[in-house]
Amino acid sequence: MIEKDFLAQILATPDDDSLRLVYADWLEEQGNLDRAQFIRAQCDVAKLPAWHPRAVEAAWEAEALLGKCGAKWRAELPSLDGIEWADFERGFVTMVHVRDQKALFNHAAAIAAAAPVVGIELTKFDETRQHDPKRVPWIQTLRLNGHGANAYVFHVKRSILSAATALEITELDEHENLGWLARRERGAPLERLEVHGNHIASSRITAQLVEHIPPAALHRLDLGTGFIDYDSGYYQDPTLGPEGAELIAARGFHQLEVLDLDRQRVTQQGLASVLASTPRLRKLEARRCELTEISMFQAAEGDPILRLGLSRNELGDAGIRALIEAPRLASLESLELDTCGVTPDGVTALTHSPFWHTLRVLDLSRNALAVAGAVALTDAPRPKNLHTLLLADCDFRPDVVKLLADVPWLRNLAVLDLSSNELGDEVGNLADQLAGGSLKKLRLGKVGLDARPLARSLRPLWESLWHLDVSGNQLRDEGLLAIMSEHPSALYSLDLSATGAGPALAELVAAPLPRLHKLVLSGCHPTPEVLRALLASPLMHTLGDLDLSGCALTPAEAKLIASSPAVAHLGRLNLRGNAFEDDEQLYLTLADSEHLRGVDLVLEANVWEFSDENRGKLIERFGSGWHWHEDIDEDVENPYA
Repeated sequence: MIEKDFLAQILATPDDDSLRLVYADWLEEQGNLDRAQFIRAQCDVAKLPAWHPRAVEAAWEAEALLGKCGAKWRAELPSLDGIEWADFERGFVTMVHVRDQKALFNHAAAIAAAAPVVGIELTKFDETRQHDPKRVPWIQTLRLNGHGANAYVFHVKRSILSAATALEITELDEHENLGWLARRERGAPLERLEVHGNHIASSRITAQLVEHIPPAALHRLDLGTGFIDYDSGYYQDPTLGPEGAELIAARGFHQLEVLDLDRQRVTQQGLASVLASTPRLRKLEARRCELTEISMFQAAEGDPILRLGLSRNELGDAGIRALIEAPRLASLESLELDTCGVTPDGVTALTHSPFWHTLRVLDLSRNALAVAGAVALTDAPRPKNLHTLLLADCDFRPDVVKLLADVPWLRNLAVLDLSSNELGDEVGNLADQLAGGSLKKLRLGKVGLDARPLARSLRPLWESLWHLDVSGNQLRDEGLLAIMSEHPSALYSLDLSATGAGPALAELVAAPLPRLHKLVLSGCHPTPEVLRALLASPLMHTLGDLDLSGCALTPAEAKLIASSPAVAHLGRLNLRGNAFEDDEQLYLTLADSEHLRGVDLVLEANVWEFSDENRGKLIERFGSGWHWHEDIDEDVENPYA
């Protein structure tokens, strides 16, 4: 069988992963190991829950391979005017960005013949001309970028809105009129609705959503936001609140399985209404929702809830008891309790709960656990499935590390986060305990790691870890060299931000790091020689994400980056906080760079000093708001990332 035959069969039966895996075996036989591994990894991600250990590792593998080879794989697909090949799923492109509807319908057949595409992404949804939606029968997902009423224009009888069973909206504005949702034909099923980004969704927005969304088929509803509401009193509170949650409950989304209400301030009143109306709910995210008690879980009836995110709510140990006594949570697999006022007694209760042996992910970060909390973990029964434990900023001191080093089941973890704890010299003992175990991701940001002997204790982990974060420790050049090994490393990501590293970074970029996908050097001091060595190194062929923010880069160094063909392999480049915020011509150089054309550039500038003409050019290239830090709540990490 030849390659085009494999593709024809995969296009004919897009839901059959067995064909994709057979194709992966054939690719490996032909020597294309990267693509074979990528297909297998993404197929694993698709079939497993996000918190399954293999799904976590497979997602890391796929991200690194996509960063390394994604541009090449997309370039192998046909070049179609107005079409950009975008997201991959299960090893193949499944999403295209289209310039406009005209380009979509002109190339609909060519798109379907080239890849198992199921989704389109549009920045401006303009249906001023009639096109038959039957010409794009493969559309399942419609992603709309941009906001404001002018982004959505309809002058047709039949909209492709009705063809999509999944709708994703980004940059939603709280004053937007969502009446355009009524363009969907009555009875057209919608299985998934996601509103992404730094948006705010008031109860008025929710009222429009529930009015136009048929409840019978909806399985997933994402309304979570990264916006931090400061209660300015400007207009109405720009979040759902309990009123919005009650509107959702009253609409009767009885088939809902996934619900994201992060930072929507629904309070216990709103959450109780939602829980009572969603008996099939399996995943619930309600971080920073102003919850102070969660007894409603004890009375909730329905299918088991497997994933629960409650971080940044003042629940205390009473909340822990309510979770333990809730029948729907008896087989919980992922629990996030970052900054929830949990005490050591609460930890003891968790370790003796019905779900202790079903948990795979547990986040207890930013709870004042101290020594007593560590003792509770030391005394805990060995968890059967736990692979991710997050304990950042839990008031741990060096004596706590001695206790943790004696916990035998820590060796079974794949992810451990001890950032922002004063661990000091005892980190070495813990590293000895973890070496040779299952650990793949270790976060030790701001733990007091500074001396060469202390850094050397991490060297055995350098070769086996996939992700290492030592940010905020004063390693300097001496400590960095002490951590590094001359043997090849398995690292996919390395965070060295604010470590004081400088000339020794030249040794880093020359080190054997064949899989490195993400490198964070924020706040470090790469010399011009280091920068040139990085751009000329084999590392640039695998890196997908490079963070050079706050590195005191000069305009000349920024121009060096813009002129380097090596940066074309990057997916994301962060240049914020460097010494060229007022250099208008430099930003035009960055915007015009052919090597940076496909790179997501993260920048900031005082654009109000720029000319209107140049400001318009930069907005056209980078999008509105490119020049300022978005107000996104980044202090609660996705434990699966």
